[in-house]
Amino acid sequence: MIKNTHLPKIHRADRYSSLKIFGFSIAVGLIMTVPFWRYQLGWLVCIVLLPFIYLLQVLNRTDLTKRSKIGFIWLSGWVFLLGVTFWLIQTEPGRWTGLTGWLSISSLVLTNILFSGFLSLGFVFFGITWVYLKPELWQKRIFLVLPALWVLAEWARSWLFSVISLGPNTTIGPHWNFGDLGFAASVTPLVFLARFMGLYGLGFVIIMINLCVWWLVQRRYKLPSVILASIMVVSFLGYM
Repeated sequence: MIKNTHLPKIHRADRYSSLKIFGFSIAVGLIMTVPFWRYQLGWLVCIVLLPFIYLLQVLNRTDLTKRSKIGFIWLSGWVFLLGVTFWLIQTEPGRWTGLTGWLSISSLVLTNILFSGFLSLGFVFFGITWVYLKPELWQKRIFLVLPALWVLAEWARSWLFSVISLGPNTTIGPHWNFGDLGFAASVTPLVFLARFMGLYGLGFVIIMINLCVWWLVQRRYKLPSVILASIMVVSFLGYM
């Protein structure tokens, strides 16, 4: 029997490619946390999603299974929320774990992993929708599709938090905004847009700005210029 010596090489190449995307997904999640490190870093929210957009483009062009693509999107979102929620859980470890001393510190890590993992289900929704819609980043409709999917994921995450934190005198609803891009943008003049469209609307605009930057880098100038000019005008009207 003649052995096919080429097949193992293909498998190894696929494995190495998947490992690269795996590592890049983690890096993307870490980068997206930067605007939440300090209040002043909120300005970076206008460009911080460029690596995530690039990740979506890479996934669109690979031959990975749909499950793998969704998994990589979820991984970047989970790492992102792991970083964003860390400050919340570390404030009062005993409140979240019911323990003290070294047991509180060790269980804090597990609590944060589980907590952010639960909230990252919003990125699972995002990934499933993205993979099945298969939108292209060069299409004009991307300026509606990508922001809408992101904001819906934020809204779903807010509901999930109200469920996981349910207790006496609490209600279920979109009451929490951990990791919402609109919250990070509150340090910028764009915050005045919230007077017209609220926090989720502000997040929608932030995604559009990141897409505009992406298109400008790709030397597509006309549509991004119009969108950015319109955002500036509406933001100024909100300021007045």
